[in-house]
Amino acid sequence: MCAILGFISRHEQLAEPVFRRALATMVHRGPDDDGVEHIGDAWLGHKRLSILDLSPRGHQPMTDPTRRYWIVFNGEIYNFHDVRRALEQKGIAFHSDTDTEVILHAYLTWGDACLDRLNGMFAFAIWDSQERTLFAVRDRLGVKPFYYVELPDGFAFASEIKALLQLPGVPREFNRAMLPKYLTFLWVPDPDTLFRGIMKLPPGHKLTWRDGHTRIAPWWDVPHLVGGRDNDAAAEREVAELIGESVQQRLISDVPLGVFLSGGLDSSTILAMARQHTRDPIITFTAGFRPQDLALDIIPDDLRYARLMAERAQPLDYNEIELEPSGFEHWSKLVWHLDEPLADPAAIPTYLICRAAKRKATVMLMGVGGEELFGGYPRHLAAKLAIQYRKMPAAMRSTFERAVAHRQIASADRMSAPWRNLKKFIRSARYPFEESYLGYLSCYRPEELSVLMGRAVSPDEVYDQHLGYLRRAEAMEPLNRIFYLDLKTFLPCLNLAYADKCSMAASVEVREPLLDYRLVELVMSLPAACKIHGRQQKYIYKRAVAPWVPREIIWRKKAGFSSPVRAWIKKDFREPIYDMLFGKRFRDRGLLDADAVKAIYDANQQGYEDYALRLWALVTLEFWFQTFIDRSGEQPIA
Repeated sequence: MCAILGFISRHEQLAEPVFRRALATMVHRGPDDDGVEHIGDAWLGHKRLSILDLSPRGHQPMTDPTRRYWIVFNGEIYNFHDVRRALEQKGIAFHSDTDTEVILHAYLTWGDACLDRLNGMFAFAIWDSQERTLFAVRDRLGVKPFYYVELPDGFAFASEIKALLQLPGVPREFNRAMLPKYLTFLWVPDPDTLFRGIMKLPPGHKLTWRDGHTRIAPWWDVPHLVGGRDNDAAAEREVAELIGESVQQRLISDVPLGVFLSGGLDSSTILAMARQHTRDPIITFTAGFRPQDLALDIIPDDLRYARLMAERAQPLDYNEIELEPSGFEHWSKLVWHLDEPLADPAAIPTYLICRAAKRKATVMLMGVGGEELFGGYPRHLAAKLAIQYRKMPAAMRSTFERAVAHRQIASADRMSAPWRNLKKFIRSARYPFEESYLGYLSCYRPEELSVLMGRAVSPDEVYDQHLGYLRRAEAMEPLNRIFYLDLKTFLPCLNLAYADKCSMAASVEVREPLLDYRLVELVMSLPAACKIHGRQQKYIYKRAVAPWVPREIIWRKKAGFSSPVRAWIKKDFREPIYDMLFGKRFRDRGLLDADAVKAIYDANQQGYEDYALRLWALVTLEFWFQTFIDRSGEQPIA
């Protein structure tokens, strides 16, 4: 796992110390080695976290024997041995045991058709010094990031925005047009960012730059199958086999490797499958919370399930850490690592557990993607139930909604999850299918956001990208359409983004076996009913892994992964959070209506609404402003 950086300009005379300073902002992504090359008009840089072929032969930027083509690569190609054998049969000789060299020769042999042969997570750029052409790619699901900016006479790209901000000509400005989307989703959808002019290459896309012209095109998408396969025993076996193969491929490493064990279905499945391929002790890490935090937040007690799975999967090197309120104190530092404001408090335990794991392992397997793929989020079930809800008589719905609307959902010490969830359900259930699901995805409806921003905010202003994906998948079943939408937006823009940034902040490589593209293509070809069967979510997945995972874990109540943000806002860090939201600096930015912010805060503190994530998004936004707009993006002291 690594960091990549590039700067191309015919007229800008970039000093090498400036480029190296930009590269150094990403040292956490690659502390083992670095390299800089100046090839004509192009500067290429690389920070290396050594995983495969730890020798100097893996040094980047890497070139071909003619020294015409140069590559910088971030990620892992899990089937690179297979691709290498195919290239060797064509007479190509290799000088290292790295997947980087395989990518370079694959591109020189097959052109961009080589992408179909690669199974992995990757973002890479290849510079053709003769044609002065850059070819760049991001992997199918968006596991690895690729940021870029088009300059008046050039082009720059990087694994992290903070590196781009150190380069000449790159603006460090707030993209105000994206604020409604950030507040709605807690993140900004591809291809935009909250920095004006700095863009994200969307997952499954390729980019070509030449002489000031940029061309972007998709190279992979989820197959839009209509009807799909039957839900049968053969499909269950295929799901189990592909998960097993994916885990086995992701065990390849020349450094210590482990598994994050949360006690949920996804991490338990990964550990169970890993156990099938080794009898050596497997390193695992599990995070837990204080009992008082579990009472106020919608966070399950995972430890007993993790311990149950650990007993089944022995021998293990099993490790537990308890996350205490001090986790909030890391947030300003993590906002710097995240680059974009990603207001998901789950980033904090992700960072803390990666930091703990680094003591024993450099590579960790994580269960990201199972919810999006198999329909595991509460909002997925809510979208299905809402279809039936809208068939109820309007008078009956109205009576029910009035009864729930004024119900208090939390005291000072405890959250009532059933009433909280009912409030969330009725908030959007009455609307048509697309609008209803977008409501479940959102922290605000457009009319609420208009009050907060002090101006009219239209639905199209917020949902244009989401509606585009829903239209693209309109031939699919309704539930499969929303699974597709989540795979294209929520997964890469939030979950994978913070998983990458928080793990790299600790110099740990995270791998996601449930996002093998073959598994994604298979599961998306299955009817929605086999993913949400009645009210049972992730149904075919649970049946497929039943021989390896304890029944208590398979059929346990859905458990989310987060931080005790509600306790932080109401109790542990109430005063500094209040001071931040109602201080002069935040008010003087003039972004939001102060009375509307106060109304959100009061409703949350009084227990009538669960607005913790709304408030957390504002805290995150202020930290982001202080780090990247008020200052030059230097790392805060934590």
